Amino acid sequence: MFLTLDSAERKSDRDPLARALQAFGWVYAPIWLAIFGGTLWALWLVFSGTESPIALEGYSSLGLGALIAALLGAPFLIWGTVLKHQTVTFQKEGHMTDRITSAVEQLGVEKTVDRIGRPVTVRSRDGGKIADGDDRLSRTIVQWHGQKKLLDANEMVVDDDEGDWQVFSETVPNIEVRMGAILSLERIAQDSTRHDKGRDHVRVMEILCAYIRENSNATPPQDHPFGDWEPLKDDATKDERAEHHRKRRERFHGREGGKLRQWARNLPKPRADVAEALKVIGRRTRDQLLVEAAWPNPPTDSTAWPFDDCPHLPDNPGDAPLGRKVLAEFKQKLNVWRGRIEEYPGYRLDLRGTNLQGADLAHGRFQGARFDAARMEGATLTEARMEGAILVEARMEGAILAG
Repeated sequence: MFLTLDSAERKSDRDPLARALQAFGWVYAPIWLAIFGGTLWALWLVFSGTESPIALEGYSSLGLGALIAALLGAPFLIWGTVLKHQTVTFQKEGHMTDRITSAVEQLGVEKTVDRIGRPVTVRSRDGGKIADGDDRLSRTIVQWHGQKKLLDANEMVVDDDEGDWQVFSETVPNIEVRMGAILSLERIAQDSTRHDKGRDHVRVMEILCAYIRENSNATPPQDHPFGDWEPLKDDATKDERAEHHRKRRERFHGREGGKLRQWARNLPKPRADVAEALKVIGRRTRDQLLVEAAWPNPPTDSTAWPFDDCPHLPDNPGDAPLGRKVLAEFKQKLNVWRGRIEEYPGYRLDLRGTNLQGADLAHGRFQGARFDAARMEGATLTEARMEGAILVEARMEGAILAG
């Protein structure tokens, strides 16, 4: 039966049961035609008064007739089986779609909370505009009970006689429900990888990356207050050089890591739902990575995840130099690998422009991910896999890059 299918049909990704039914149909068709023709001939003999096989003495005409009826009804039974199988397949696809739709709807769930606060008026310290592009000289904000006033660097309170404490209703993201939706999407991606060759895995990753891009910036990133680092002039005097080194030690290499590291260490962490989404995409399994490598096609036995093949020099080369030949061979292998990942046609995580200040990305799989213009100051990337990641214009001051 399998040999009745051509080579392309044998290798297709169609359901194996559907292919088996198709093969059985091709084999059964000529047999059914022969039985159908023989049955018509036997019935003609009966009605014409001639001796017929279905009425031979010693044979059970009822049993033989039932056998003929069963054989004639077989095509309709097969066709009914095909229709039922297709119905079950459509129901499974509809169930997966409903799961994704339900999870996506939960990603936008909000709730209303009552908080105690009071209005506070602030203005620019230098008498100028509140912010670039904002023509107001002052603005009113709400100071929540137990929380310090959140002011920009150039703002100050107009006076200390703030308004009366009162109850404000505020709409906030429902973090608990959103985290449940994120975990549901992770399960969908895993189920898709196991049962239908990852057809929905990349779609789930696109949803999670879009969620991180949009919600990580709900809290605007902060700039450090130390200004741009000025490089040492080529014609610097001895005193200028000494002052430059002093500022560098103070900024980068102080007793506790320097001012910049201390500032990065105190940055607020991402919101809990954003942090959970980062963990989900960072702990993708090997099978999920192979789905991404083959995207938009399903993975095959020959699919490979190219980012894991980065060549390395020995961690402990010993006392003797490695030599020019060893280094030349390493550079050649490295260039081949770089060319392969630069031409990588599969799916890449899209985290461009995200606010990941203070984020915990440790041990995560982010090979090949796009972090263009991401704010990653103070982020923890201990032993994170970043081969082939794109970091154009990313900010990483104070980030922990151990391993």
